Amino acid sequence: MRIQVKALLPRLPVLAVAVVLTLGLVPARPAEAQDGQTFYACYVPDVGAVYMIKLDGVPAECLSAAHVEISWTEGGAATIPDGSITTEKLANLAVTSAKLAGNAVTNPKLADNAVDGAIVADNSLTAADLAANSVGTSEITNGSVTSQDLSPSVITARGIAAVYRTGAIQRGVNVTASSHVGPGRYTVMFNFDITTGYYVVSSGLTGTCVAMQSVEAYGSNELFVAFADPNGTFIDCSFTVVVF
Repeated sequence: MRIQVKALLPRLPVLAVAVVLTLGLVPARPAEAQDGQTFYACYVPDVGAVYMIKLDGVPAECLSAAHVEISWTEGGAATIPDGSITTEKLANLAVTSAKLAGNAVTNPKLADNAVDGAIVADNSLTAADLAANSVGTSEITNGSVTSQDLSPSVITARGIAAVYRTGAIQRGVNVTASSHVGPGRYTVMFNFDITTGYYVVSSGLTGTCVAMQSVEAYGSNELFVAFADPNGTFIDCSFTVVVF
């Protein structure tokens, strides 16, 4: 049998081809064989050896799952059948991103929980990479999302307090207490950390209270609110304060 080695195994080590030919593992070509006949062999990655299969007197399949089946047509180049290279045939870290075609790795090719935070580069995932409703409450650590992490279009109020001029709470959301601490000055407490939030105060509830106003954090969950007339004199006002 005449075999064109260059065409037969262009990607295999020369030593491997030499082993095949020296040991006589390539059987003689039958007299009736025609050009275009397909031959099969197995490549042994650890030692670089190749042995024939699927012919009389040789194994019908590769002898080990770690061996790579290859095939070639008389006068043609060697090919590797689809699916013949499995995970166990690859050395650790042998496949890198540079060796993968764009979009070659899809969900069906990944084992459950195979990709975690340690594998994903910081800031590499955007909203466009996530399926709708794929991230739920159970996937988010408590307290990890603050108002700074949210688009302005999706920020909602976390706390609201409507307070009488006397300091009593009329109504509210997530508000626990309020106090009138002096003329025109109040404190309002909420049941969450407000230090990373934004605060908006407006004077008046059912009526109006013409006054300058200010609001600032007075603790981890407490706001200080103050009102003054145009002359700078503190005056009592009913008000509403919102925490985002």
